[in-house]
Amino acid sequence: MALALLSETYEDGTWSSTFHHCESIQTFVKDLTQEDFITLLRLSSSALKHLHTSAGNQKYKEALAVEIDSHTRRIKDTAKQEKEALLYEKESEANRHSMEILRLKATIEELQIQNKSIKTQFEDISKAGQETFRTRCYQS
Repeated sequence: MALALLSETYEDGTWSSTFHHCESIQTFVKDLTQEDFITLLRLSSSALKHLHTSAGNQKYKEALAVEIDSHTRRIKDTAKQEKEALLYEKESEANRHSMEILRLKATIEELQIQNKSIKTQFEDISKAGQETFRTRCYQS
């Protein structure tokens, strides 16, 4: 894009400038004094700079919003994955505990059966011992 200002000269306290432009500016400036013209240039220049800055800020804000959304999605995805992994780990641990409980219950039942069997054997041996003792005591 070509620059608008071609040349500028200073003579007797007054500047003369030459510009390239695509449209006639005569309708905009024909009734302006030199002071009004410089005010117009300052205001126009300032407005144009502000417009470019605002557009840049808006693009920056939009880019920032996109980046924030992207990071937010990644953080949420990571949090979801970590939560799922933790849930899976806790479920696995609960399953291991359940299996251990079932194994221990089976062991307890087996030991109770063995205990009953031993009690029965002890009672049988005790009865047999008492019978033997009685028969020997009464035989004498």
